[in-house]
Amino acid sequence: MDAVDQMCAQYSTKRKTLRWPLSLFFTFLDIAALNTTIIWSELHPSSDSQPSSRRLDRRRQLLIELGQSLTESWMRQRTTKQQVMCHPKVKDAMKRIGVVDAEATFTRPAKDRRRGRCFLCPRQREQKVHVSCSECGNFVCGGHSQKTSVCCSCSDAGD
Repeated sequence: MDAVDQMCAQYSTKRKTLRWPLSLFFTFLDIAALNTTIIWSELHPSSDSQPSSRRLDRRRQLLIELGQSLTESWMRQRTTKQQVMCHPKVKDAMKRIGVVDAEATFTRPAKDRRRGRCFLCPRQREQKVHVSCSECGNFVCGGHSQKTSVCCSCSDAGD
């Protein structure tokens, strides 16, 4: 058991949490990743002849590929949701990892609410405004908008 704990500690998914189900999930995920590495090394025995530092690098690469393959279908599913893809930061992140095409554009429909919180202000400020961005439809305060009521993030994306 000590060897398993030691090997899981090298590449761990654990995060500080007060919720025991989440802690248990992270432990199961670490053990599953270790088991995947052991099975992969049994199927590819030529890598065992390499130095230990090279094997650790292969283990890290295997875990990265495992994480990408487990999340790829979920990311592709999120590209079809308009409320997710309207956010510029999410769209840029999806473009960088190659999930979404650079030409794919979503425009947020106009909100039918009269007032809303500025989406660029911190939550503590709780700035309620009537003005919304003409491009994405998000509510913006006077500090984060221009005279044409375009939020700062949309005006930066247009440049």
